[in-house]
Amino acid sequence: MSVALASFAVFAASQVGTPGPANMALMGTGARFGFRAALPFVGGVVLG
Repeated sequence: MSVALASFAVFAASQVGTPGPANMALMGTGARFGFRAALPFVGGVVLG
């Protein structure tokens, strides 16, 4: 395995394994307002 591929694999694993700010905001919105009320926010995060 080349060094570039190994470093990419480490980066990808760290990004998949840790929640980002959008995931934390989605979790908070869902916990506070419920699943159905959070769906528009989920759509906004998915669309960018």
